[in-house]
Amino acid sequence: IDADRGLVQIGEPLYRLVVANTDTDVAVGADPRKTQIKPAKLWLRVAVQFRDEETGAFIRHTVKQKTKGKKLGSPPHVIGREEVRLVKWKKYNGNGAVEADNQKAVDRIANGYLVDELNAYTTKESGTRTYPGLLKFACDGAITQITWSVDDSGYSQTQISREREELSAALTFRQSREKLALREAIKRERRKGSR
Repeated sequence: IDADRGLVQIGEPLYRLVVANTDTDVAVGADPRKTQIKPAKLWLRVAVQFRDEETGAFIRHTVKQKTKGKKLGSPPHVIGREEVRLVKWKKYNGNGAVEADNQKAVDRIANGYLVDELNAYTTKESGTRTYPGLLKFACDGAITQITWSVDDSGYSQTQISREREELSAALTFRQSREKLALREAIKRERRKGSR
């Protein structure tokens, strides 16, 4: 495309084969003696980007989705997807030009991205439950943390966390030693007080 001169330059001659004395395009494998060369029918499709008159920024197609719940004054969360593009073109036929676009497909794809993004921020029911005994459970994505513990008296339990993680389900060795030392100190003090 020679933009300065407004020309489209083509590297080879273009023409159209038609059935002799008609305007019907020749089918593949037709007898070449019954064909005629005519000027080619050309369609030009070029892509351009438009800029905002005031800011000079490229105009982008946006799809917005309102969220439920309270608004806390935070700015909108913008998700940029360069692979999803709104395209508009004109189809020319014998009666003039008809405008066409891929608006429905773009909106459908954009809304899919928005739903995925909203699901990432949706809180799910979470909690931790403790069961007696050592039980076998598999982590499945929702259950991400399982803790088995046995205390000093031999009592065992299984703690399962769903959609959350506990910071510390059991005391560390140092914490348990400090707790034991505190218990022993309290016992000594009680014995002293009872004398």
